[in-house]
Amino acid sequence: MPITYEEFVKVAERLSNIKKHGTCLEGNAKNFRVILRSKGIYLVGSVATFLYGTNLHTLTNDEIPLAIYKLGEILGLDLFKAQVVSLDLAQTYHTCENPAFYFDCLGVHPTLDRHTKIGSLYYGFRTDRRRILPKQLCFYDKNAEIKSRGHQVVEDRYLLRYELRLRKQLQKQLNLESPVTADMLMDEGFFNSLLRFYQSEYLAIKKEPYYIGVIDLKKTGTPTQTCDLLLAKLLVDRLQKSPDFLNELYTKVKSYSIYKQSVYYKRLKERFEDLLGKYAFNEPNDLIKELDRKILLS
Repeated sequence: MPITYEEFVKVAERLSNIKKHGTCLEGNAKNFRVILRSKGIYLVGSVATFLYGTNLHTLTNDEIPLAIYKLGEILGLDLFKAQVVSLDLAQTYHTCENPAFYFDCLGVHPTLDRHTKIGSLYYGFRTDRRRILPKQLCFYDKNAEIKSRGHQVVEDRYLLRYELRLRKQLQKQLNLESPVTADMLMDEGFFNSLLRFYQSEYLAIKKEPYYIGVIDLKKTGTPTQTCDLLLAKLLVDRLQKSPDFLNELYTKVKSYSIYKQSVYYKRLKERFEDLLGKYAFNEPNDLIKELDRKILLS
């Protein structure tokens, strides 16, 4: 946001923890990092944290202008016409299971590379911290983050956070005719378009309803049962691509007289039927259904 020299001086007087970097000044206004340069002022921080002290609360389009007004009051500036160059769309969801279980159900994204870390899943992961990605999706265990900061968490309550981070080219990514400004964030139509964009990025991720996750593995009590689970999964995958796979296998086994005892052919068929009946891979994963319900109906 462009500012005059008088505004530069006025803002600098209101900041805490001021540091000088050449002709640039850097300080804080509550949780916001404020960077002052001769050509303008840059603000970096969480609006939700600024207003409530935590980002667990999801702001409505009525609360956003309140936060912008209060921040502007601290700095002595009208921020409503400030250009928004970076935007995080995020919400924290109460889940039935540990957040890590849900990561197994989220497959590939059409344009962003998938990368897992302990307690988190990224789409659009950067190996070079200096590189700024235009878009990044992140799913992570919010409780783990809270604990890492030395705070207590509520026992037996799982929190999964999904963030869509837009760092560059907002106008292009959101298909807008003009740059994004702060006052647009309180417009209900624009706010709803951001929500749809947030949901569409989640929808773009290929879901993995046949993935063997921790919940399925816990249902197996022996190595044999775990092997059966894996075999059933591989078999379902193959049948999705080749529906006649088993019938062709039965025909080959019989035509080449693989077994010496004729009863074995019947047992082979019963074995596969038992496997396919035991594990309901053809049903949508309950974890996916839960995520869909929470994210798409938010």
